[in-house]
Amino acid sequence: MVIRKRPATKKIGAAAAVKAKSQQKTQEKWIRTTVMIREMNHGKIKAITYWEKKGIKEVVDEALKLYLKGKKVKPLPKKK
Repeated sequence: MVIRKRPATKKIGAAAAVKAKSQQKTQEKWIRTTVMIREMNHGKIKAITYWEKKGIKEVVDEALKLYLKGKKVKPLPKKK
């Protein structure tokens, strides 16, 4: 009996397709930034990325969306 394993490329290709599809939905630009987070939160985020098969970027983006949802934010003052 021969058991064939799926090639790893299919799994990677499917993940890339899901990522591309989610990026197509939101045509907003991404900005690279550096932030400091607590070690405890980083561990939780890493665990979420593992179990939900997502990237850190997606998990943090979801958390920010939930935090900012419904918040009224005054615009920044214009530069002189």
